[in-house]
Amino acid sequence: MGERSRRQRENTSWCPPTEGTVKINVDAAIYGDDGASLGVVIRNHTGGVIRVGVRLVRSKWNVVIAEAKAMVFGLQLASQCNSSSIINESDCLEVIKKMKERDLGCSQLGMILREVDKLASLFNNGLFSHVFRETNEAAHTMARIQPL
Repeated sequence: MGERSRRQRENTSWCPPTEGTVKINVDAAIYGDDGASLGVVIRNHTGGVIRVGVRLVRSKWNVVIAEAKAMVFGLQLASQCNSSSIINESDCLEVIKKMKERDLGCSQLGMILREVDKLASLFNNGLFSHVFRETNEAAHTMARIQPL
């Protein structure tokens, strides 16, 4: 990574959503053959945390599958928040790109992304946004709270 790119990432910080919108930050941690951990932090327009979650799973997923499953988990939690507008943030560029391009496909990842799409359709407004890990630190920390 070049100096400029590194400085841009270091100067990136989490920003609250607009009033009436919740921001869902998700991340996943892989623990080799032991499984994965999914972390979610949902915050409102003041930056106040309104939901957090950690899910430990014994499945042997690759990173992209785990990140997509974390997004499913985040949307499930967000459905309990009485908000009609959401922003989904993840540091997994592949998942975000596929959701933005509606490139869901028929693979295992595609099936999970169809579930993401179905859950996102429960909200009036929903955006998918890629963020650097530094911006996604809260979800990153949640996903690593307790190794399997």
